[in-house]
Amino acid sequence: MPVGERKVQEITNAISRPVQSIIKSGTFTEGGGFQVKRPFPTREMMQFDPFLMLDHLGPKYYGPYEFPGAPTHPHRGFETVSYIISGESVHHDSGGHTGIMKPGWVQWMTAGSGVLHSEGPTEESAKSGGIVEGYQIWVNLSKEKKMKTPKYQDYSPEKIPKLTVSYPGRTATVWVNVIAGSAHGTESVITTESPIALLHYVLKPGAKVVWTVPSEFRENWNTGIYVSAGTGLFGESVQDGLESANNAKKGIAGDFVIYSKTSGASLLEGQESAIVFSNADDASEELSVIVMAGVPLDQPIARRGPFVMNTEEEIMQCFKDYSAGKFGKIKADVVG
Repeated sequence: MPVGERKVQEITNAISRPVQSIIKSGTFTEGGGFQVKRPFPTREMMQFDPFLMLDHLGPKYYGPYEFPGAPTHPHRGFETVSYIISGESVHHDSGGHTGIMKPGWVQWMTAGSGVLHSEGPTEESAKSGGIVEGYQIWVNLSKEKKMKTPKYQDYSPEKIPKLTVSYPGRTATVWVNVIAGSAHGTESVITTESPIALLHYVLKPGAKVVWTVPSEFRENWNTGIYVSAGTGLFGESVQDGLESANNAKKGIAGDFVIYSKTSGASLLEGQESAIVFSNADDASEELSVIVMAGVPLDQPIARRGPFVMNTEEEIMQCFKDYSAGKFGKIKADVVG
C-alpha cells in the first residue's frame, strides 16, 4: 500500500474516551446472493447515528463468473459509500454515471431524492475470478436534505490522502487512508453532507494511534471502530501525554467497538477528546480497522429496504414513486 506523507502523532493535550460496548457482527446475504459481515443494522443495534449500515464483503475467493454483484435497485434518503480493497466493480446509475472501481477506489453516492444503481464485477474480473473484499456503508441524510438532487463522487486511490504515522517513542508505523473527514492534520477530498470521519487504519505490530475528535464537536460526536482483520486493544487511557493500558478492551475481527461520547472528565479549554487503539507488540499480523465517527442527527428514522426517511408516510411515497418510474432508468438496462 502507498506510504503517503509521513507524520509523528501529537498527543500532548488529549484525554481519551473509554470503550462503551463491543458489538459482534452477524452474517447476512445481500445483492445477488453474496454474504457480508454486518455489525449494524441488527437486532442488537439498528444504527450508529449518523451511519445506517456497515457491510464488510470478504475477503473471499470467487471463481470465474461466481460473484453475483448487486443487480439494479433503488435508493432514497441517504448516501451510499463503496470502498474497494480487492477485486473490481463496475457501477451504473440512473443519473447517467458509469465507473469502474479498482482496489483503493471510493465511490460516494448521495441518493437524495432517488436513484437506481447497480454494482457488479467487471467483465475482466468476472472472467478471471479472484479475491473480493470491500465495504458498503450507508450514511443518513438530515430531514432537510433527504430530497436533495442526487450527487456522485468517484475517487481513485491516487486522489485519496494517505499518511504513514508513528507514535512518539515507537518505531512501528501506521498507514491511514483519509476517506472522509480528517486525520492527523490531513483533510479528505470528499464532500460530506454532515460532519463525519471515515478512516481506514492499518497498524503494524507494536503500533498505536491517538485520533482526536474535531474540537468543535468534542462532546457531541459518536465514534466507533470496525475491526476488519487482526486483534487490537481499544480505549487505553491517555491524558496530557501520560498513558495506561488498564482500561483497554480487546477487539477481534468482526467486532464493532463503540467509544463513550465523553472522556469521563470535564474537558478544559484547549483540551482535545480522543480515541486510542493499538496493535500488540507480539501480534502475529497487522490490525486493520475502519474508524466511523460523526455528529448524530438525532432525528426520527423510518426505513424499509432501500429507503430511509423520517416517517412511514414518506416510506410509502418512496414505493409509489418507484412503481411510477420516478427514479428513472439505467441506460445499461434499457434495450433498443
